[in-house]
Amino acid sequence: MSAEIGAKPIGFPVIIDADHEIASMYDMLSVDGPLWGHVLADSKGRVRSIAARAFPLRLNVEELVKYVAAIVESDDA
Repeated sequence: MSAEIGAKPIGFPVIIDADHEIASMYDMLSVDGPLWGHVLADSKGRVRSIAARAFPLRLNVEELVKYVAAIVESDDA
């Protein structure tokens, strides 16, 4: 799936976890169902950022883009 901010692509894959397989791998399931949040991994598959909350909150994609840029920059250093 490709994602965009306004009219420009964000430059990294976005995965929808409809069957909650990824949520269960990262302990993001509660008794009431999946938690809202994100898991960001680097190019080596290491988890670099994880956020989870029990309530829906509007996702700030621009903030996630900043996280991804910081991960890429630190990997290049």
